Amino acid sequence: MKRKDLEIGRYAYSVIISVGLDSVVVFQDLFIRLLAVCGKLDEANLVFENTRHPTVHTWNAIISANTDLGKPDRAFELYHRMRKHCVELNKFIFLSVLRLCSNSNALDQGRVIHKEIRDMGLLSDVFVGNSLIDMYIKCESLHEAREVFDELSRDIVSWSIMIAGYAHAGFIMLAIELFLKLQNEGLMPNEVIFTCMAKFCEDIGILQLMHCQIVEGGFEEVIVIANALIDIYGKLSDLDAAIKIFQRLNDRDVVSWGAMISGLVHNVQILCALEFFDRLFDEAVHPTNVIFSSIIKACSRHRNLRKGRFIHCQALWNGLKSDLVVGNSLLDMYAKCSSSEEACLVFSSLPSRDDISWGAMFSVYAQQGQHLAAFTLLERMTCEGVKPNSVMFTAILKACGRSDAISSGRQIHDQILRHGYHQYDIVCGALIDMYVKCGSLIDAHKVFDSLSKQDIASWGALIAGYAQSGHFFSAFDLLQKMQLDGMKPDLSMFLSVLKANTDAKADEILTLHKQIIYWGYETDTCTMKQLIHLYNNISDMECGYKILNVLNSHDDDSSKILMSNYLQNGQEHRWLQHYVKMCQDGIRMDRLLVSYALKAVGIIRDIWGVQLLHHQVAEDGSESNAVIGSTLIEMYVKCCLLHDAHELLKKLPNRNAVVYGTMIAGYAQQGKGLAALELYEEMKSEGIEPNETIHVCCLKACGLAGALTPGKLVHRDVIIADIRTTYLESTLLEMYASCGSLEDAVKVFFDMSVQDVMSWELMISIFSQHGYSHSALKCFERMQHIGFKPRSPTFIYLLNACGDIGALEYGHWLHDQVIRNQCHSDLMIENAVIDCYAKCGSMKEAHNLFARLPAHNASSWTSLIQGYSSIGDAESAIYCLEAMQGEGMVLNETLYTNVLAACRHSGLLEAACHYFNQMNEAHGITPTTEHYNCLIDLLIRSGHILEAESILKGMHFPPDVVAWRSLLACFTTFQDRENSLQCFNKVSQLDPENGSAYALILNTSNSTLELTN
Repeated sequence: MKRKDLEIGRYAYSVIISVGLDSVVVFQDLFIRLLAVCGKLDEANLVFENTRHPTVHTWNAIISANTDLGKPDRAFELYHRMRKHCVELNKFIFLSVLRLCSNSNALDQGRVIHKEIRDMGLLSDVFVGNSLIDMYIKCESLHEAREVFDELSRDIVSWSIMIAGYAHAGFIMLAIELFLKLQNEGLMPNEVIFTCMAKFCEDIGILQLMHCQIVEGGFEEVIVIANALIDIYGKLSDLDAAIKIFQRLNDRDVVSWGAMISGLVHNVQILCALEFFDRLFDEAVHPTNVIFSSIIKACSRHRNLRKGRFIHCQALWNGLKSDLVVGNSLLDMYAKCSSSEEACLVFSSLPSRDDISWGAMFSVYAQQGQHLAAFTLLERMTCEGVKPNSVMFTAILKACGRSDAISSGRQIHDQILRHGYHQYDIVCGALIDMYVKCGSLIDAHKVFDSLSKQDIASWGALIAGYAQSGHFFSAFDLLQKMQLDGMKPDLSMFLSVLKANTDAKADEILTLHKQIIYWGYETDTCTMKQLIHLYNNISDMECGYKILNVLNSHDDDSSKILMSNYLQNGQEHRWLQHYVKMCQDGIRMDRLLVSYALKAVGIIRDIWGVQLLHHQVAEDGSESNAVIGSTLIEMYVKCCLLHDAHELLKKLPNRNAVVYGTMIAGYAQQGKGLAALELYEEMKSEGIEPNETIHVCCLKACGLAGALTPGKLVHRDVIIADIRTTYLESTLLEMYASCGSLEDAVKVFFDMSVQDVMSWELMISIFSQHGYSHSALKCFERMQHIGFKPRSPTFIYLLNACGDIGALEYGHWLHDQVIRNQCHSDLMIENAVIDCYAKCGSMKEAHNLFARLPAHNASSWTSLIQGYSSIGDAESAIYCLEAMQGEGMVLNETLYTNVLAACRHSGLLEAACHYFNQMNEAHGITPTTEHYNCLIDLLIRSGHILEAESILKGMHFPPDVVAWRSLLACFTTFQDRENSLQCFNKVSQLDPENGSAYALILNTSNSTLELTN
C-alpha cells in the first residue's frame, strides 16, 4: 500500500480469495484502502458491497475513500446505512465523518454528529474535539468552534486550529488574544501557530514580540515561518526586519524570494526589488508567476519599459506565456508605459481572459484616447459572453473624452443604461466628464440632474467642465450651490474655478479665498499661487503677501510680480523675505538684488538661505568684498556654522575688528573658549585693536575654558584700553569666579565704577557657589543697606549659604523675606527653603513646607531625604524614597547615597542591603564609591567583618581610602595584626599623610617594629 502498487495488491487479494480468506474482514479493509489510495473508487465501492459482514473499520475505510475522492453524497449515504445497521461506532469513524462535513461544508450534518459524539461521551477525546473545532471553522461557524474549544481539554493542536481559524477568517485581534492566552497557560507556540500568526498579524508590536519568541524557540530557520515573517514585515513596511530575516536564511526557497520582492514593490523600493530579482537568477531559483507579477508591477510603477520588456522575455522563457496572472500584470505595465501595441499583443496571446484582462485593455485605449478601438473591444467582449462592469465602462468613457467621439460616447451611455450602471457614482462622474470633454455641457448637466443623489465626483466633473469652457460664473454658482447642499468641495474644484476667473472679480476672489481657508486648503501651493495672480491683477498686495508667507516655495512669476510691487512701494523688508524664498527655490537673481539682500540678510537665520546666498555671491565674484564677506560671516555664525565662517574669514583679504569680533563671539557663544582665545591672539598679532564686544567675548571664553592666565591678559588689555562699563566689569567678575580666583573677583567688584543690583547679586552667587557662605550673607546685608531689593535667584543662593553653615534663624528671616517679596509661588525657591531647613536640622519645618507645596519635583524630595539622612532618621528617609517611587519619579544615585547613609547612622543593615541591591536591579544605577563605603561601614559596625571585606575586595573599581580605613579600624580593634598591616599598606598607598592610619596601626601589638621594618 505504501508503494501504491495496485497490480501486486490485486494479485494478493486474488490469492486471498482463492484460499478462502476473503471472508476475513481485515483483508477487505486493507484492499478497500489500497483501491482508494490508487483512485479506484468504483472498485472500492464494489468490494465493500460484496463484504458480507463489514466491521466499523470497513465502514470507516469506505467512507474515508468516498470523502477523499470527492463523493460526499455517497459518503453520507454510507454513514446513514451504517447507523441503520447499528454498527458500534468508535472515535475513528467520527473523525472520518467530521472530515467529510468539513470538506462538504455540511454544517447541519456536523451539528448532528456533534450531538452523537456528546451522547457517546467522546468529547473528552482531544482528537475528536480537535476535529470538531476544525469542522466548525471550515463550515464558517467560529462561535461554535470556540464553544467546543473552551470546553475541550486542549492540546497544542487545539490551539493551532482555533488560532488559524480566527486568522484566516480575518478576526486578527481574536487570534492575537488566543496567542497570548496560550503563552499565559505555559504552552509554547508550535510551527503552525507561528506561521499562521506571522501571515496575518497586523500589529507591528505583537509581530516583533512574536518574532522574538520565534527566535527563542529556534523556529526562525523553519522556512515556512521565515517566509511568512518576510511577507508580513514587507506588508507592514518594516523592510529592515524583512531583509535581515531573508539574509539569515540558509535555505531560501522561491517563496522567500517572492515574499521579499513583493515587500519591496509594496513599499515602492523599485530599484531594490529589481536588484533582488536579478540575484534570484544568480542563485538558480526559478521564479513563479507571482514573482513575475510582482516585478512587472515594479516596472509599471517605475515606468521602466525597457526593463519590463526584458522581464516579459524572461517570463516567456520560463513557460509563462499563457499565465493569466503574469499576462494581466504585463497588460497593466504596458498600459502605464503607454505602449498600446505591446499591450494588444499580450492581450491577444492570452488563451483565456478575466475581468482584469479586459479592464486593463480598456485602460490602454483610454490612455491613448482610442475610442473606436475601445468600442470595438466592447463589442468583442459582449460577443464572447462577458458582461462589462463599472470599471470597464469608466475606462471606455475616458477613451471617448474628445470632441470627435461624442457619437461613440452616446452609444456607450445607452449600454450603461441597459446594464443598469447609471446609478453607479463612478460611472456617472465619468459620463459627465466625457460629455464635458466632448463639449456638450447640456448633456453633462442632464446626466447630473438625473442623478438621485449627486456625489463629490459628479459635482467636480460638472464644475470643471464649466470652468474649462470659460463659464466662470456658472462654475462659481455650482460651487456655491454644492456647499449649500452640505458638500465639501475638493481642491481641484477651487483651482479650476480660480483659473476660469480671467476677469478678476474682486468679490468672487475674496469669497473663494475665504472658502479655501474654511475648508483647510490654504497650504496648497498651486491654489494659493493662482490666488496671488488674481490679487495682483486687482492690486491687492497685502493679501498676496499674506498668501506667499504661508507657502513652502515661491515660483518665479508670482514672486517677482509681488516683489516688483513691493520695491516700487519702498517695502524692502517684505522684499527681502521673498528674495530668500526665491533663492531656496533655485531662482536666479541679478547682482543688484543680491547686493540689497546682503545688507538685510542678517535678520534671516535660515541655513539653506545662507548657503544659497553664499553660492550666488561666490559665483558673482563678490565673496572677497569686505562688507559682503563680513555679512556672510555673521550669517554663518548665527546659523552655528563656525567652521564655514572661519574658512571664509581666512579668505578675506582685509580683515577688521568687526569681522574678528563676529567670529570670536560665535566661538564664545558655542562654548569653544580656546578657539576664541586663539583668534583673539591672531587678531592682535595683525595689529587690530579689539573693542569692548571682543573683550567681553574673550573673557567669556576664558571663563568657559578655565583659563586664568589668558583671562588676566585680556583684563590687562581692558585696563590699557581704559574700557569701564558695567557689562564688561560683570563679565570680568564671572570670568575670575569661573577660573576659581575669588580674590581677583572681589578686587574687580570693589573697583567697579558702578555697583548696581545685578553686580551685587552676581557677587552673592559667586560667594555661595564657591562655599563662602558667610561672605555671601555679609554681601547681602551690605546690598540691603545700600537699598537694593533682591530678586528670586538671589534668595536661592542665600538659602543655600544658610544651609551650608546651619544658620537656621537667618534662614527663617530669609523665608519671611521670600513671602514678603511674593516669591513663595516659585517652586525653585520653595525647594531652596526646604533644603535650607533640612541642612539646618529643622526637619519638622522642612516637612511642613514640603507638605504645603502644590506639586513636588525631584529637587523637593532630594532635599527632604538629605535632611532626614543628615540626622540619621532612616525610617523617614526610606518613607520618602518609597513615596517618591509611588509618584513615578526617576531615582538617582544621590538619593540612594542619602538613604544608605541614614541606614548606616541607624544601624539598619537589612534595609541598607535591600536598597543597595534595588538601585542596580530595579533602576539600573551602578553603585558608586559612596554607596560601597556606607554599606561596608555598616557591615563592620554590625559585626559582619568578613562580608565587609568580601564586598570591598569584590568592587568593580578600586576602593578608596575611606573603605580601607574603616576596615583598618576594625582589624586594629580586634588586634588582627596581619590584616591590620595589609589594610594600613593600602591606606598609606592611597593617602601617605593619613595620620589616623598611623595612630591605629601603632595600637596593635608588635606593630611598631614591623612598621619600622
